[in-house]
Amino acid sequence: MVIRKAYKIELNPTKKQVHSFYQHCAACCKVWNFYLALRKDAWEKEKKSLYAMGKGESQKVTAFKAEHPWLYEVASTPLIQCLRDQDQAMKHFFRRVKLVQKGLLSPREAGYPRFKSVRRDKDRGFRFTGKEIKIDNGKIYFPRIG
Repeated sequence: MVIRKAYKIELNPTKKQVHSFYQHCAACCKVWNFYLALRKDAWEKEKKSLYAMGKGESQKVTAFKAEHPWLYEVASTPLIQCLRDQDQAMKHFFRRVKLVQKGLLSPREAGYPRFKSVRRDKDRGFRFTGKEIKIDNGKIYFPRIG
């Protein structure tokens, strides 16, 4: 039997940490929109599916960071997780496209993934994965945030 636990916590960030949280959200929106535009162009022009993740996922983020230096202030893990989420959204889109081709779904319901807006999606947030979050003496430490 597997026992799973969940903890509900309250964060009391400083002004600098709040700014960093918003910066991480903005970075995720920027990465999402850039790669979604690339994928949308490939789909509309060639009916070709591009996958953001797979081999070289961190290299794509690094290349994008080189074009936008302010992204170096943001941890890479949420950006990579954002691309994984986009891959999942695209898989769902292509599944719905197949249902449209079979006549089980209307084209309007296929629903291409939406571009993100910092204002509209600021409550959505971002995710860290792996072991980069540290808990010590009742405090939680996030990479690049503190």
